[in-house]
Amino acid sequence: MTRQIFHPISHTHAAPDKSQRWQGTGLHRWLRVALLMGLLLSLFPSGLTGAAHAQTPAICAPRESIRTIFLPFTARGGQTVAAVRAALHSEPQAAPRTLAYQVGKTYTYDWLMTSGMAFGTRSAEGVREDSQGQTLIQGVAEIAITGKADTAFVGQVTLRDPWLCSTSDGGPNGFIEDPALAAELLKPVVFQQLPNGVISQVQVPEGMSLDAANILKGILNNLQLTLLATGSSYQASEEGSQGSYGVDYRLTEQPNALAIHKTIDSADFTNFLFQGANTGLELTNRVTMTLDSTQQVISEVRFDEQTNSYDETHTTADPEVGGWDGLALWYRANTSGSLKLRSVTDSPAGPTRSSQHIYRVSSLGTEFGDPITAFSPVDPETADLNAELNALEADPTNPAQSQRLALLLEADATGGVLSTVQSRLQAAKTNDSVARAYIGLLAMVGSPAAQTILAELLTPNSQEFGDGLREQAITGLALQTEPTTASIDALLVINRNTSSPLHDTALLALGSAAGELARTDPTAANGIVADISQALRGSTTISQTELSLIALGNSGHSDVLGLAQGYFEDPSPQVQAAAYLALANIPDPDAETFLIQGLKSEKKSPFVKEVIADALENKKPLSEAAAQTLGNWPPPKPQPEGGEFSKKWDRPFGGKWVGGNLPGEAYVASPPFSPKLEMSVGQKAEVYITTPKKLIDFQRTVLDTRAWVEPQGDSQRISYYFRVGKKLVKKENSYTVACAYQETKNIYKNTLEIYETSFTYPVYAGIAVTALVKVMGYYSIDLNYAMDTCAVLQMTGEITFTPSGRFTGEAGVGLKVGLFRGGVSVGLTVMDSQIPAKLSTTFDVNGMKFCANVKAKTKPLGGAIIGWVERKKLNGDWKRFLEWNIWDFSVKSKNYDVLVKCWQKS
Repeated sequence: MTRQIFHPISHTHAAPDKSQRWQGTGLHRWLRVALLMGLLLSLFPSGLTGAAHAQTPAICAPRESIRTIFLPFTARGGQTVAAVRAALHSEPQAAPRTLAYQVGKTYTYDWLMTSGMAFGTRSAEGVREDSQGQTLIQGVAEIAITGKADTAFVGQVTLRDPWLCSTSDGGPNGFIEDPALAAELLKPVVFQQLPNGVISQVQVPEGMSLDAANILKGILNNLQLTLLATGSSYQASEEGSQGSYGVDYRLTEQPNALAIHKTIDSADFTNFLFQGANTGLELTNRVTMTLDSTQQVISEVRFDEQTNSYDETHTTADPEVGGWDGLALWYRANTSGSLKLRSVTDSPAGPTRSSQHIYRVSSLGTEFGDPITAFSPVDPETADLNAELNALEADPTNPAQSQRLALLLEADATGGVLSTVQSRLQAAKTNDSVARAYIGLLAMVGSPAAQTILAELLTPNSQEFGDGLREQAITGLALQTEPTTASIDALLVINRNTSSPLHDTALLALGSAAGELARTDPTAANGIVADISQALRGSTTISQTELSLIALGNSGHSDVLGLAQGYFEDPSPQVQAAAYLALANIPDPDAETFLIQGLKSEKKSPFVKEVIADALENKKPLSEAAAQTLGNWPPPKPQPEGGEFSKKWDRPFGGKWVGGNLPGEAYVASPPFSPKLEMSVGQKAEVYITTPKKLIDFQRTVLDTRAWVEPQGDSQRISYYFRVGKKLVKKENSYTVACAYQETKNIYKNTLEIYETSFTYPVYAGIAVTALVKVMGYYSIDLNYAMDTCAVLQMTGEITFTPSGRFTGEAGVGLKVGLFRGGVSVGLTVMDSQIPAKLSTTFDVNGMKFCANVKAKTKPLGGAIIGWVERKKLNGDWKRFLEWNIWDFSVKSKNYDVLVKCWQKS
């Protein structure tokens, strides 16, 4: 934004500051956050608490001055108390519908705002209200009228004697002192207000803290209105601290006053100001203003804003919900306050305070600074880093501990934490599980410095880490949303060495990186896609062609559609499958059309069709035609038909608000459909989280795995892949084993950040509500198979595919005022699951027998809720100085028989 610097009495109309508008387009549909946001929003905004103080009351109440009833106006000239009393008992007269401030006067108001909340939680036992909290802020607002510009009044607003108090039923009461904020609030914000009440211009001192500016704007917002010459009911468009909206007005004549009622609902907003991800909040604002007919100024304002996730009548257990919901059913937040005219006095003689500052154009809209930092359960100032690292090394597959360290790394201003982590990684290079934990941690943080450490693992000097750990570093780089030049260069070096065992994974990672760079550096993205396309055209083996096509598919580049078409009829089924799989991330509608045609084709092998179906599944949401085609695959076969069998399953778990599905599928073929045994298995885990009124509506596939065993002459070919989100990050590009062979191996294990979002939005008075959510997971995929296909009439095969996942998160929500913020944090285990899918088959003179044994063990929901208060330090970091426990909860594990059955065909 280009700022216009000028003196505060300039009469240029101030346009709304568009840079402060919502900085995002909404939550990603595919990841609206695993469980945490439901609890996070349910806790809004609990207990802004300050340091404990001996004189703090049990319940925060206004200071005595606020409870005093002040005369709503100062009598003019010779007006007597008797005259005022007579006026109060007279018939209502038509009140002037204009403001008439007096230049040279200061209008002093008492300002009060309280913000309270209550939330209820659902459990297997029912619904109960768990917590309530309240924050109170008050002060003396002074509106000094310094002149007129054409018909507009020119004034300035300050706030003196600010006082903050809070209470929570889960923790200590307290008050907050913020001398820096108090000093900032004495810097006047300058405004112009038209006689009809519309504030047409706002100017803010250059360098003023955003907190102080937003509070003073909130006070001005309380005084803004739109008066029409006639009519007792009408609508008007206004711009205020929360954005642009329509207002319903209702006016009532009273003795010597005009009562003005304003109604604003969330549906009335044409532009709601906030920063971060769209929360879908619903709010209702009711404002009552009194226009004093004698003074022709606003003598009193009362406002009440409510945010609800559900009607209060819905606080009984839902009979449709079974098992372990444990999510918030409803929450209710209320912000209310008032402005009351205390006095009208002569302004001090001499220069105005505003003339001491240089001003910039602004608006009534709330201004946002840098994105909020993490609400962390770990305080970098007091955390024992070695103890935290020791805890990770003792349990390296625990994502909760990795997340704690990730928060420490993100709050690390000096780089000392990162340096220690790098040293620990070097020391653990021979300890596979611990080294993997550190590599996953660096990948999750993903800062430029963290990516540099991962890139260094790919250099020849780091070969002592072993190919498994280096491959994990490549995967970590593949999943970065902002890949650095160092990351790209390291991947390119590995990719150029076609004999490297890491080449295939590096090629897939380059494709993923190109997809991310398309947003930030299209030139670099196009260059990577061009290099991979050239490698595709020069491929001399099935393996090279297959990998190049999948890598291009990871990029999502528009050129992929044209390139892939040339391979739909390739003689190799693997190449055909890769060409269709490359369309999974292509947004062009023609990509969906090609997948539909491929799945309907009679010429495609079952293997190719399985991959096509998987690619189509990955493109959801689908058109009606695509959804119908996918729903008809595979054709129903209740038992093996002449040696060919396919089966799909889907086991739901959880309840109405939180849960998931465990979809999977298997294909088995024996003679005459296959020269020997052919088997494939795929297993996914999907999680959904929704809240009443769809404040959160998340559904995502968190595990997506597939494995094949196919005959190849007298040998067998084994293939498998693993997908993270929409990116295929691990693929064993087929390897050949003997006709009788067995093996147990881990395909993949890593700790990954799945999701992060934050948002800030203003309440009616200009105070900010802030929130942040992080979700991460630990993945492990194990494959066990034993095949004997040497004798055609005595063949056996068994595959056990076991994907495991632990998903945890951290969320925080609170109220931010000046250098203090406070609220609640939620630490959760979203889901801890293991889904072994075991397939076995025999083929002999008696025919084919096929058995499926697919089970699941999952433990959803567990964690703690804490209250906290933090203060901002001079270096910009937040330091926590008060914390208390609100609630600990845990849900029992559950076992599911997804599919346990055998079929036989003689």
